[in-house]
Amino acid sequence: MSLWDDITEKVGAGSKLVANKAKEVSELANIRAQIVSCDNTLVKNYKELGKAYYEAHKDDIDKEFADIMKNIKDASDKKTDLNDQLTVRKEAMKASGVDTSDVDDVAEKAEEAVDTVKEAVEDITE
Repeated sequence: MSLWDDITEKVGAGSKLVANKAKEVSELANIRAQIVSCDNTLVKNYKELGKAYYEAHKDDIDKEFADIMKNIKDASDKKTDLNDQLTVRKEAMKASGVDTSDVDDVAEKAEEAVDTVKEAVEDITE
């Protein structure tokens, strides 16, 4: 066997090895993506279930869930209050001639950033 044939054979074997490893890595990435998809489905459905349970039982609170139910009500009430404050302040700004459309854009970007950070923290803590 010539040196050239030997090199060609080794390169061919190396190429097959690299192709097989790439396929394995791709399969692992695919499985990981499916796991992430399942996690997202679980989180979405847990949220929907929790919200449905809360709405169905907010007036007849079970002792076992009383703290969680109170936290949800307190956060909901605070959110309503903050939305009211935001509306009053924006109306005052508009009355002063200030364009508040930038405020909405900044608030939306801030909300997206908070969501991104929350997701990153959840990924790290899992």
